[in-house]
Amino acid sequence: MKQAHASIVARFHASALLVCALSASGLADTTFQPAGTLGQWFDPANWSNGLPGPATNTFVGDSKIAVVKGDTAYGGSLAVGYQDGKDGTIEIADTLGSKLSANLNLGAAKNSTGLINMTGGTFDGASVTSIGILGKGVFRQLKGTASHNVLYVGAGKNAGEGEGVYEMNGGWCFVKSAFIGNNSKARVDQKGGLFVVSGTSFKIRSAQGAAYNLSDGLLSVDPDAEIGAVQSGDFLQTGGSAIFNKNVYNGGYLSDGVVAGTGKGSFTISTGAASTKITGTLYNLEKATITIRNKSTVTVGLVDNSRGGTMIVDGAFKNVDGSKTKILNGGTGKITIENEFQRIGVCSIDGDFTQTNGVLAMHVAGFGADQFCVLRGTGNAVLGGSLWVDFLENTNIQLFKPIKIIDFAGGSVTGDFQSVILPTLQDGRSWEIRRGADYFAIEVVPAPAPLGCLAAGLFVATRRRRA
Repeated sequence: MKQAHASIVARFHASALLVCALSASGLADTTFQPAGTLGQWFDPANWSNGLPGPATNTFVGDSKIAVVKGDTAYGGSLAVGYQDGKDGTIEIADTLGSKLSANLNLGAAKNSTGLINMTGGTFDGASVTSIGILGKGVFRQLKGTASHNVLYVGAGKNAGEGEGVYEMNGGWCFVKSAFIGNNSKARVDQKGGLFVVSGTSFKIRSAQGAAYNLSDGLLSVDPDAEIGAVQSGDFLQTGGSAIFNKNVYNGGYLSDGVVAGTGKGSFTISTGAASTKITGTLYNLEKATITIRNKSTVTVGLVDNSRGGTMIVDGAFKNVDGSKTKILNGGTGKITIENEFQRIGVCSIDGDFTQTNGVLAMHVAGFGADQFCVLRGTGNAVLGGSLWVDFLENTNIQLFKPIKIIDFAGGSVTGDFQSVILPTLQDGRSWEIRRGADYFAIEVVPAPAPLGCLAAGLFVATRRRRA
């Protein structure tokens, strides 16, 4: 796939090379001639060599074309924005039966913009759709149905080449394999409609910045999803629904059965609803970050944070099809429970939590309801690694007020943290750890002696009491 993509992109390194390469293919060439005005695709007088056909190299630059006839417009291999400094636009109108079928290249030349604007009709990407090769490419879908065999959003061969944008406000988009980024700056903005990836690849990664932003509509991904991998990539969901039918690798990928990667992946869910489902495992690699905020709910089988990633959680993890959700923290991984604004958050798990190493971090602002962070679950918690708790400003400290910061009512809490770091208290007070069969709590009690007071930053030596 990479070799195929490289051979396609290499043909568009300059507008002259593009024309030569396509002409050398043995296909007929035709160029849309009216400059700067809106002309009709189906008018033969608008083309240098007659109407394009299925076996035609078609060029659009410094022009606007309307595809409005209820018929199929063939572009063969279609380059829009193929001349340096000149932009090309194709309008696919809301007309019954209007259809454009082509191997599409948008923004094929430097300092050019190639735009497809769909207000209806159908686009059939017969082989490869490349958006942003040397210039800027924009595919804007307001309505209608678009099909892409292989979709490259950001298709530069070398670092810094091209910029690709896919704007989806409605309609249906069906893709077999999607590559967002490559070596270009790239983003997909889905604000409505249905976006389906049904083939072998869904990858968001580029050193120049690559992102998928979902604010409305439905995203459905059948293959494994790679976010960041060895570069950087962002997935941000603020609305709509997302369904990942296999695994999500945040900051990594799967190679020969081994999970690897050092990319700066970012996977953020901020919907305030239960609108994200991952049937398989959500992997968080060492330089990656998972953020669940705004009391959002993620339905997932397993969250694996055992490779050094960072998680920031104020939300819930729900089980898939009645099976327990499992959250695993280990290695140098860190899970911080906090709200985006007030910093007091809750992590609810419809299942189990296991920390073999790494850090679990929380905040305390007081001893009343909603004044301290809580890790809550319905299954079993196994503790290990480190626990860090800090005070927020103006924290109200009271004696003999246990705080259940880990609460698995009806389940169990076993194991022990290897280290517990708690805030410094005033003289005459110390911390006590209280353990029950299904909870872990901290409590402020009178210090047995002045020497029992805790020093800032030291490992916490506490009294432990089991209820």
